[in-house]
Amino acid sequence: MILADKIINERKKNGWSQEDLAYKLGVSRQSVSKWEGAQSIPDLQKIVMMAEIFNVSTDYLLKDEIEALERPVETLQGNQESSDSSSVRVVSLQEANDFMDTERKRAPKMALGVALCILCPVVLIFLVGAYEAGKFGLTERSATFIGLAALFLLIAGGVYYIIAEGRRKEEYDAFETEDLETAYGVAGLAKERRAEYQETYNRRLTISIIMYVLCALPLVLVSVLEASDFIIISMVCVLLAIVAASTYNIIIISTIMNSYEMLLQDRDYTREKKRETKRASRFSGPYWTLITAVYLGYSFITSNWDRSWIVWPVAAVVFPVVSAIAKAIAGRSER
Repeated sequence: MILADKIINERKKNGWSQEDLAYKLGVSRQSVSKWEGAQSIPDLQKIVMMAEIFNVSTDYLLKDEIEALERPVETLQGNQESSDSSSVRVVSLQEANDFMDTERKRAPKMALGVALCILCPVVLIFLVGAYEAGKFGLTERSATFIGLAALFLLIAGGVYYIIAEGRRKEEYDAFETEDLETAYGVAGLAKERRAEYQETYNRRLTISIIMYVLCALPLVLVSVLEASDFIIISMVCVLLAIVAASTYNIIIISTIMNSYEMLLQDRDYTREKKRETKRASRFSGPYWTLITAVYLGYSFITSNWDRSWIVWPVAAVVFPVVSAIAKAIAGRSER
């Protein structure tokens, strides 16, 4: 048994996470992850510290031929109690591979579902605008009927993809909310894949941000040029299409990148961030349900589909503030 495996085994026997061990040794979690992934070797001082912390000899840690060690009874009991009280999900190499492959495959369909929901009012907006401008020989009834039919079909398609792809991930939901312990080789594999994908992620993220920034430009230009109402309404449809395309792109790259970071418990998926996610999840669902209800209710009552889309960007801007308040309240109530 090599040093990396012994560090993993002894840490788990004590019921500690990588962060716990890192804190005790005065190093970063990434350092512990590298030791356990056999990507680097701790210096002699850290090995001596680990021997004391694990209550083992340095010979046991350094000599591969020593496979087992008789441990004090009270230590074993203490470890058992600690292990029983911990809620750590152990991830094997095969499970990690399956998870990353599943996320890569489901990302486009999940993104398509969200994009369809954004695009759902486009046909209705365009046809109502065409009717008011006397285009295509449409009557008010036919424009409204076709537009509403398209709206509901697009929403139905979007919801179908979102629910279906959400269910595909159910077996891996714990990766997002629970503390993980990865088997030998998992951290190295996830880091390698993340490094390979980083350039693609950065490029596509930059393109999406630029699209978001410029999405209103066509609408602004035709408004300044005092174009007809039909042209202005058409540019609203173009705006929504650009937003849908940008969102589609971001969801794909974020889903793939997040799969690597979940396994590495990095950035948004550290232990503390996961606790915050649990608190936020209690709030985000009702929040976006309310926003959707406000959007559809206002749009149907006023028929101002060409203006009601503003609900979404406003809701997105307000969400971080409201979410932070909700997290603070939830965190205070848990104390």
